[in-house]
Amino acid sequence: PPTRRIHTACLGIAGPIEGRRAKVTNLPWQLDADKLASEFHLGQVQFINDFAAIGHGVPLLSEQDLCILQSGEPLAQAPKAILGAGTGLGKALLFWCHDHYRVIATEGGHNHFAPCHGLQVELLQYLRQRYERVSEERLLSGQGIQNIFAFLQQKNQTEIGTAMQQALQNADPATVIAAFAQEKHHAIAVQCLQLFCEIYGQCAGDLALSCLARGGIYVAGGIAGKIRAFLTASDFLKAFNAKGRMTALMQQIPVYLILNPRIGLLGAMQQAYLFARNK
Repeated sequence: PPTRRIHTACLGIAGPIEGRRAKVTNLPWQLDADKLASEFHLGQVQFINDFAAIGHGVPLLSEQDLCILQSGEPLAQAPKAILGAGTGLGKALLFWCHDHYRVIATEGGHNHFAPCHGLQVELLQYLRQRYERVSEERLLSGQGIQNIFAFLQQKNQTEIGTAMQQALQNADPATVIAAFAQEKHHAIAVQCLQLFCEIYGQCAGDLALSCLARGGIYVAGGIAGKIRAFLTASDFLKAFNAKGRMTALMQQIPVYLILNPRIGLLGAMQQAYLFARNK
């Protein structure tokens, strides 16, 4: 049978998009939608930000796709926001427009990291020796877990142990650290993941305040789902709500953990369908 041609493709790109071109933040890739369409014989190619894709997928989620971290008191048609740590840190905003939510892409993961207590100040000082600018992504990402672990190891001046040393040589370091924190109760790994979750919560709270997200904060990304039990038992929510005079308001904001790992694909697929129908 003849090969069916793909009419429309929509790609979620982890980086800023300018017109028909995109640059991937954590890879040396420059993408051109028109060149991709020509090379792969596609009818048309559209780029959207990867977290914008997640935003478009949020209305498609069912109750089974979400874990409620804080019920709050959601308001209909109120702003919503998404953030998620994975290879990097992504954020997106959703605002009600006429009869649907409009998704706004951002590069908010590159906001400056703002420490909230002494240990975090020390962490910032440590990272400033490594990076010219310390963004939230330097802590809330796979590389961020490694950064926090290295800081704590230096601060505590302890050996990480033979078993963990061997594991770090054979697998992704962030995955190893998270596994040792959850399964083997390695002291530095546990402290590392606790600090990671605390910073995650306070950054999620800052995002909620920035757009008054009474519709809810949605936590996505590749890390949160893998450490779900640890995250829910951590100080994530305590840090989320700890906003001084705004604490009572923060407690009214729903917080959800997205469990569906295909959320970005769902959103991109939905956008491809709308592009194909010229909507």
